[in-house]
Amino acid sequence: MVIIGAGLAGTAAKNYFSNRGVTTLDSRNSESGWSHKALMRIRDPSLGNYLGCKLRKIKAYKCIYYEGKIYDTYQHNLSNMYSMKVSGSITNRSIDNLGWEERYLMEGEMSSEGISFNKKVISIKDNKVICDDNSEYHYDEIINTMPLPDIAKACGIKTEGIFEKKSKIIIIKIIPLLIESDVNQTVYFPSLSYGLYRATLQGNKIIAEIIPDEIGLGDHWPSFSKDLFKVFGLYYSKLYDKNNITTYYQTNGKIMPINNEYRKYLILELTERFGIYSLGRYATWRNITSEDILPDLEKISQLMEMGKYGRKYYGKITNGGNR
Repeated sequence: MVIIGAGLAGTAAKNYFSNRGVTTLDSRNSESGWSHKALMRIRDPSLGNYLGCKLRKIKAYKCIYYEGKIYDTYQHNLSNMYSMKVSGSITNRSIDNLGWEERYLMEGEMSSEGISFNKKVISIKDNKVICDDNSEYHYDEIINTMPLPDIAKACGIKTEGIFEKKSKIIIIKIIPLLIESDVNQTVYFPSLSYGLYRATLQGNKIIAEIIPDEIGLGDHWPSFSKDLFKVFGLYYSKLYDKNNITTYYQTNGKIMPINNEYRKYLILELTERFGIYSLGRYATWRNITSEDILPDLEKISQLMEMGKYGRKYYGKITNGGNR
């Protein structure tokens, strides 16, 4: 079995199927660490058993900031505005669940044992995975976590016009505090007047997540910085370290939806023709949470046990399986 990608979903898959002789490929440099810098809270603590790191239980508070007011109960109009802002469509998102919630934070890095780094997959054919360094890996089955348009291209499946806007790039700013803090607070910003859409005060830092404008990757920092600090009660610049703000660019950002019937067709085509099972939000091209990973791994395991003909029947009666 070959697993493509070693982020949250890929690492969970690597450990879930550890008894199958797994080869895990990841395009990152081994020293770069996990590339996900945006907010990550886990709902299902049992997922920690497959990540190789400890989870810490927390209580998190979530609210909305809009035009100078704070809301901590569901507001359908603001939820719709937020959804349009981050994805260009109206769907259920994390902004719908406000107030106090119980969550888990990962402590330390996920296990990197058994991962082959610097392995960018460029082609899949004849039961071989081919990387950009000309290395080849024979496989019977693949679990893929790389973005759906990228795996389709590697398999030679044409998707012209389908993924015109693959995903919205996200800018993440990590702002260290100069005071002690042990709270976990998240604020959503549905306003269309700037790119900031979510900010979290987590321990001794603020994680600000921004969708840049369409031209020049501008992040509108001057326009929203006042609201960002005001909403957390940090009115004085001496409370945070403005000279040591770290900026990251997450190219696999917010997913832009495509026709759902074609999405299901493409995922099923990858399984039927190439033995590829899709796992995680980018591979299935849908907005999901970490709590979906284990149920999807269980369903993938069931599909593998069914064999080719069982999978084909299952795919027909469920219109694309569990996705």
